[in-house]
Amino acid sequence: MSSQDSAVDQHAMLFQEMVFMYQMGAMQSLGKIMNPMTGKVERDLNAAKHAIDVLAMLESRTEGNLTEPEERLLKHSLTELRMNYVDEQANPTPLPEEEDETTADEENATEDDIVADTDAETDTDTPHAEEPE
Repeated sequence: MSSQDSAVDQHAMLFQEMVFMYQMGAMQSLGKIMNPMTGKVERDLNAAKHAIDVLAMLESRTEGNLTEPEERLLKHSLTELRMNYVDEQANPTPLPEEEDETTADEENATEDDIVADTDAETDTDTPHAEEPE
């Protein structure tokens, strides 16, 4: 294998990596897959549109210069992303997830603390009978 063949193979691999990178970023932004950095499913349609637009620009700028497998990969990725984008646009914006109300103090509370808190809540929440006069 010549060094020219090696460079061509490396470029093909880098092209594929770049398409996958933008595709995965768009899928995360569409809320289709979990963000590995946050561990949450997040939705940002503007970011998804940007990633799709970058791939569309790449398709336009490389027209006639891609191998058949590269062209198929790019077209397939764009088709899948565009369909998912339209689907997500039709869905109402999800409400932000309710924050976990557990505080650090509650996480570190002992069983006695929890029982004491429960007793205090019970005392204030229970209506008391009126005392006889």
